[in-house]
Amino acid sequence: VHVNIQATLDLHNITMQIHPVDDHDNIIWKVNSNGDGNAPFTHEEDLLFADYDFQPATDYIIEVEACGNHQCEGTNKIERANVFTITQ
Repeated sequence: VHVNIQATLDLHNITMQIHPVDDHDNIIWKVNSNGDGNAPFTHEEDLLFADYDFQPATDYIIEVEACGNHQCEGTNKIERANVFTITQ
């Protein structure tokens, strides 16, 4: 997993999670980071699919939320999501 957030704000309260597209409550991987207050923010982590409940031919979504300048509202809140599929 490689998450890179480019922003002009100082980033804090960063949450990253992966879950099946149709099952938001089934969070397979989640990381919370306070961030270091600098942009860009980068998180890299190797995931072994065998260690998690990933299923082949299933659509997943990675969601990232971050707050800028210690304010988590309006234009200071960053939210992004990308869909991906694991194939065998």
